[in-house]
Parts: sequence; C-alpha cells; structure tokens
Amino acid sequence: MSTLIREVKTFVNRVIIPSAEYFDKNNIYPTELIETMKSMGLFGLIIPQAYEGLESNILTRLKVIEELSSGWVSLCSILDSHLRVCDYIVQYGTDQQKQKYLPLLAKGKLIASHANNEKNMKVLEHLETCLTNVSETSETWSLSGRKEWITNSRNADIYAVSARVIEERSNSRSINTCVVLVEKDTAGLKVESDWDRMGVKGISLAPVTFKNCAVKTKDIIGELHYDGRILVESSRRILSMISSARAIGIARRLIEKYSFYLLKRNRNGIVGSLAEEPVVRLRLGQLLTKYHAAQSLFDDCCSNLNATDKTKFIACKVFVTETTKDICLSCLQLFGGSGYTSEYSIDRYVRDALSLTIIHSPTDVSLNLAGQITLENFKLKVQNSPSILLKYAPVVLPHMKRQYLLEATLNEQEQIIDAAFYRDTNIKLFLYDMTTMSPSATFKDFLGCLTFANCLQNNINCICAQSSGNTAMSLIHYARKHPSITLIQFYLTRNSYKINSIFVPNNVILVEVNSTEAEMKCILKRFSDLTNIPIVPSLNIQFEANQIRGYFIKDYSIENQINFNWYVQSLSSAFGPIGIYKGFTNILQDQQQQQQQLAIPKLLGIQQEAVCPFARELGFWNNSTDGTNTEVELIEPTLFRSNPGDLVNKVKQILDTYGGKIKVLRNNDFSHYLDEAISILIKNNINITKTFEGNILEKAGVIALAATLHEINNGDQKVFTKNENILIGITGGTACASVQKPRPKLVLNEKPSDEELKLILKYV
Repeated sequence: MSTLIREVKTFVNRVIIPSAEYFDKNNIYPTELIETMKSMGLFGLIIPQAYEGLESNILTRLKVIEELSSGWVSLCSILDSHLRVCDYIVQYGTDQQKQKYLPLLAKGKLIASHANNEKNMKVLEHLETCLTNVSETSETWSLSGRKEWITNSRNADIYAVSARVIEERSNSRSINTCVVLVEKDTAGLKVESDWDRMGVKGISLAPVTFKNCAVKTKDIIGELHYDGRILVESSRRILSMISSARAIGIARRLIEKYSFYLLKRNRNGIVGSLAEEPVVRLRLGQLLTKYHAAQSLFDDCCSNLNATDKTKFIACKVFVTETTKDICLSCLQLFGGSGYTSEYSIDRYVRDALSLTIIHSPTDVSLNLAGQITLENFKLKVQNSPSILLKYAPVVLPHMKRQYLLEATLNEQEQIIDAAFYRDTNIKLFLYDMTTMSPSATFKDFLGCLTFANCLQNNINCICAQSSGNTAMSLIHYARKHPSITLIQFYLTRNSYKINSIFVPNNVILVEVNSTEAEMKCILKRFSDLTNIPIVPSLNIQFEANQIRGYFIKDYSIENQINFNWYVQSLSSAFGPIGIYKGFTNILQDQQQQQQQLAIPKLLGIQQEAVCPFARELGFWNNSTDGTNTEVELIEPTLFRSNPGDLVNKVKQILDTYGGKIKVLRNNDFSHYLDEAISILIKNNINITKTFEGNILEKAGVIALAATLHEINNGDQKVFTKNENILIGITGGTACASVQKPRPKLVLNEKPSDEELKLILKYV
C-alpha cells in the first residue's frame, strides 16, 4: 500500500493544502476534494476487494489519516465517520447487508455517518434513542430519538444509529441495544442546524432527529444477532489511534512549516535567516523532541494494537493530542505576527488541534478512565496472591525449589467470574477466565513459568518447543525475562499469524515448518535427538500446571460457598481437564478437605464436528464421517489432535469417577450461539482478540461457552438441569494478533534433512 500512501501525500501537497484555507475560512463543503478521494478509493479503504474496496489493513488506514490531517483535519472527520460504519458492516453485517451497501460505500456512491452521541449518554445502556417493535413478527420497527454532534450530517446519505431495543412481546434474545442503518430520505428523519464552532470547519456538524422512522429488521446491522455494545466497543481502541494519527499529521506539518519559515525569514536588521539564531534552533529542537516522543508512543501502540492493556491506548491519545496542541501553541508564538494571520494557516491548525483533545473522549475524561482502570487492575492484584502459581506450588510442586519459581514468575493471574443466571433457566454460569489477566494473554502461562523454573533449577540453557500459537507466545514471554536461556521455537506456517514478532527477543530462534502438526512433532523429535536439546514442556509439567487450577477452583468454591455441578472445557489433548481433575483427586485424598465435603463437578468435554477423537473413542459420537470427511470445516484449527493415545483412558477415568460426558458441537450449532457467547464474554470484560480481518484469533473458549448455551437450550436432550452451577473454562488465546509476519531464522519443509536441522545450531 506504499503506492496509495504516496498518492495521498501528493494529493495533500498539491491539492488540499492550496485549497483548504478557502474551504475552511468560508465554511464551504469541499465537494471537489471529496470527489477526488472517491476516485482514489479512500472511501473503500477497509472494505474487502470482493465488494470493490481496497481491503487495506489498520496500519494503512492510520497512515492515510495521518497524511490527510497534515493537510486538513476536516477531510479526516468525513472519512473516519464513513469508515467506522463500513467497519461495522464488514465485521457484523449479514451477507445481504454487505452485498447491498459495501460496493456503494466503497465507491463513495453512498457516504455514511456514524450517529451515536447523545447529550445525556454516559454508556450505551443510557441511550434515549429507541428502536421499538411495532409488529408481531419483529420485522417492522419504529426509531425515535435525537443524536448530537453528528459529523457530516448534512451531506451523508446513510446513518448508522445506535439505539435501545424495546420489544413489548417476550423474546429469547439477550440483545439490549443495536445499530441500525437509516437512509437520509427516510420519513421522520431531520437534520437540524449546524453547530457554530471554532474549528473543524467546511463540513456539517449538526443534531439529527428521528421521529417514528420506519425501519425493518434487515436494516439492523447483524439483524439483532449482535448487541450494539459489541459494535460500538469494537471501535473504541481504533478511535484513540485515529485521533493520535490526526495529531501526528498536524504536528509533523507544523514543524515542516516552521523549519521552512526559519530558512525563509530574514532577521530584523541583520544579514541572514532566522535559522542562524541559536535560540531559534533551540526552540525547534524542543518541538522536535516533543514530536518524536509522541511519534514513538504512537508507533509502539500501532505495533501492538491488540494489547490487553487499554490504558496504553488512552495514554497515547491523551499524550499525542496534548503534545500536538502544545506544538501548535508554540508555533503560534514562534511565527510572530505571521502566526496570527492566515498566511501560514497556523490559526487553522491550532483550532483543529484543540478539537482533537476533545473528540473521541476529552483529555480529562480519558485520564479519569485510565486512572479508574489502573486502580481496578491494582485492586485485583492486591486481592489475589502475587501469583496463583506461587500460592499453590508448595502443595502441587514440592520438588520445585521456590527460589527458581520466584525468579521465573511473571505474576500469573486468573479469575472466576459470576456471569449470573442464564436467561430464565435458574442455571447459573461461571466463567473461568484463564487468559485476560495472564502476562502473555494466553492460558499457557502456568506452563511457561514452570518450564523456565525447571530450566533454572537444572541449569538448562537451551530448549526447543513446537506450538500452534498459545504455548509459543507464553514461552516467548518468559524467554524475554531470561536472556541466558535460548528457546528454539518451531511453529507451523499456517499458524504464523498467531506469532507476534514484536515480542520475540534475541534469545528466541523462530523456525517455521511448512507441514502438518504431526509432521512438525516428528521434526522436533529428530532435532532433539540430533542435538540433545531437550523438548519442552514435559508431560509432567503439562499436568502439574493444570493441577494448580484444581486447587484454585476448590478455594473459590469454599470462599464463595458454591458447589459447581459441571466443569465445561474444549478438548484438544485434554491436558487441562486431566490436570484439573488430578488436582481434585489430590484434594479429596486430604482428610481435612474431605471433612469440608467439597463436591467435584462432572466433566463436559467439548469437541468439534470435524475432529472429535475423544467423543468417538468413548462412544459419544458415532458419525462415520468424523476424521475422514474433509468437507466439514474446522471451527478452531488448534483443536485438531486426531490421535490422543493414552489420554483417552485418562479422560475415561474422569468420567467413570466423577461423571459427565463428551459432546460434539456441530458447526451449525456453534454458529447459532456464537454471537450470544461473545456478547456474554464482552459483558464480563473477557477479551476476545480478533485478527485484522475481523476473525476471532482463537475460538477454543468461545466454543466451550457456545456449547454450554446449546446444551441449556437443547430441548429434551438437555445435559443440565435447573438450579445447577456451571463453570466454563475460557481457554484459547487473547494474545495480540500479529501486526507483522514473524521473521524465522529458518523455514523447513515437511521432510528436512539432518543437515538442514543442524543449520539451526548456528543461531544458538
């Protein structure tokens, strides 16, 4: 997309900058500039090529915004509002909505405006704009309300309006809000007078009222499969980055203008330019220092867009926009009398920079939110042990010396969340969140910590491993803390999007393998045999890491006086449930715990239709196509172990001892409950990381929850009964989707020679 960026930069320098002052000063809508942007394809920047868009990634989007802002911020406001609506339809729209709207939006034949703001709204649940059902079939709705400060309101062709959903008749949906598409010529829609304002001129910024506007279910984005909160919240982080990108563009342009001014402007009564004055160069150096600090924070956030720490993005928006404001105000003085005129457009840049400290959350509100999040996170850490693993290690890992665990730990944290009763069933859901609070944002951090503690205890300075994503990212995080230990990490080409190269330190050697999972394991075994480099993690550590979770569940049950009737988890290798139930067994063998009469939950193991060896081997699935029908698509590629071997017997022993079953979730069943599962996770602040294409990075935890919802609602075949407590293991990864492709030291095919494998050693 470098060609596109060059085109935008040329457009800014040759067309926008010479004309922006005219449009801004006279508050005239820049029709000619908008038409040029349409011809460049900017209105289809994030729309897939299948719908005639450019299908650019988020980094390209931010760079385009930065370049446009360096010319005139008002154009960015039009484009931002449009692209936000496009993003909703791309990610959450139905096929019919995509086919109807995206080609028109991509070409700019329809320009969209995002209508969310209301005067008294603090959170989405406080919306006064309501979408009321007016038919028994739920196909016809009435939209009424008023939206404030709507960008490009007068010139937009279609509005994406957030609203509360009101249905008088009973329904089974847990949808409280939605985003509905309303075309401009809809009866009852009225664009009111523009706000008179000091900046961001040349475009309309006005209230829009809706009075009994008739809309259909097909006009609701996702047709009520998604709560509106999911759509709006999905863009929060990118909005912070967009504000920052706008500010970076303004700051860069002003420093360029100031440098040009210094070289051009003669000193009063002295031969030579102002650039020869030391104090002037000092002030320029101060501006550059501020700019580079802001640019560095912005670049760091761009390279880590899916990080779980929300405060970093809030800080980025605040720091970058406030720094740009300071640069603008400094330039207002440094340009002397010219700064107070429109000769260099300094006044326009100052006004627009001030607006950036307000839009997409004012600075003070953002700082308050960052402080609130920080205190809540700190409160969680204070309430819990410094590390769950360290708390239970003396019981579960008596052979492991505490000094090495202390040296290896990254403060591993997990939590169990009371998600309340599900609908009106009297069945209570509890979410065992193994990812959101963990250092690497995967559920493998107990494994990572124990692996490196074992290396420290046994003086092992080089290890090798293979992983489909989560284990790799966890081991890489722990390798960052221990530069003396070299990690040789094998991963599959098809899973490279899960390896975030931003986190890879120098002591990690990435080896990409273009083969299957089974073949990669054989390659790793051959490499280990050739080099005597141990493979990690060991089976014992796999089980020990999960035994700790059994003790954690036990303590939660006792402290909260709750007996879990079921434990639900997706199965691949089943190391998790096997370890957890091993922990339960050890607890029962303790006479003191027996006196507390701890109830052990039954196990509900979940497998997918395409690959379900546990269900098949244990007699819970008799479909002859399993394992052979390639037409059945994998819901989650990491849940694909096809030959679990002796692990089947261990799972059978759990079922025989404590009860339970293995269930297969068909693809159609998963799709039916996917949206509701995601909504429940988001409402309970459990991160669901998506790739830049909008796909869930890993669905293992979502599968477990979706299967639980399916079984609750499954007619006469229900697994659960009333008044039961269900604990659902939310595994999988919320680690960042890879911003750039990993950089492996070596790429191997399915049958590498011994000589090729030995080449890896030259990097050790």
